[in-house]
Amino acid sequence: MARPSLAATRREQILDALERCLARDGLEGTSLESVAAEAGVARPVIRHYFGNRDALLAAAVKRAVAAYGADLEDALRALPGEGCLGAFLDYLFLGRFVGNPDRERLFRALFAGLDDAALQRLLLETYRRFEDVCFAALRAAVPGAAAAALRGAAYAIACLAEQNAGFLAMGFPRSRARAAREAADAIVRGLEEGELV
Repeated sequence: MARPSLAATRREQILDALERCLARDGLEGTSLESVAAEAGVARPVIRHYFGNRDALLAAAVKRAVAAYGADLEDALRALPGEGCLGAFLDYLFLGRFVGNPDRERLFRALFAGLDDAALQRLLLETYRRFEDVCFAALRAAVPGAAAAALRGAAYAIACLAEQNAGFLAMGFPRSRARAAREAADAIVRGLEEGELV
């Protein structure tokens, strides 16, 4: 098996250090100097691999978004086929999706100060994919529902799941997740009963 290149290893080392700095100091308190010190490299090494601070942050966003998407895809592959909507909602509101406060802090820090159009598109694509996954799960569970109702319900569940995860990462008690899960169930019941159009 081939060893990873020094460049790939060094880039990961720097990105890991950036994430630790962001979690500890926030976006405003994170500088190339602090990342270099955390990574144990000289500042010119960061410039060599990433260029400037914005490019470093862009790389961190891309890595975080890729990890987020991979985690969601792994969870979906692990779900049972028949009747998987309940397991999917459990994952979103009570499972691993809400069990990653480091990811939530990283996302908040990264996206708080970034106004780069390409990064916004990347984030939008990620959340649209999440909405699509919710739509597919709902369509399989409630096949007779109108597409517009399914799309609205998928959006509502995705928003609810994201905000629930964010609130729990900020310190809300985990017991609150049960109420969010029950709200998702109410959305599904509205689809099943034809109340959502």
